[in-house]
Amino acid sequence: MRQLSALSRRRPVQIALCLGILTAVTLSIASHQQSWMRERSEFATALNLQPSDSVSAPGMLWLFGETGYAKLPLVIIADPGTETMENAERMVQRAKRAFPESLLSIEYLRPRELESPPRFMLPAAQGR
Repeated sequence: MRQLSALSRRRPVQIALCLGILTAVTLSIASHQQSWMRERSEFATALNLQPSDSVSAPGMLWLFGETGYAKLPLVIIADPGTETMENAERMVQRAKRAFPESLLSIEYLRPRELESPPRFMLPAAQGR
């Protein structure tokens, strides 16, 4: 009888601990997905992308109402070997991480090949 009462006193603590861990993990996953959605939104706005019905959003983003993008056109305007090109390559890597479901279409142009200024600019890297 004594053992039963000790077990019954520990049970609420165990349940509370499990629920606390489950809540922490759920909030962590939701926070990561929200950050990912924010980054995708920045790119989609800057590039004027249209969502595709034929491609579903990666990971658990579909749970939050995010849609997929079939194509991601990027135009890189930089001279090879310059700091601008290195920044552009980092931006391409960010785009690949943000849109793993998309087919990237990358076009490299040198600044002197442009007839007019670019129509859009990619969002700046914010410490990534």
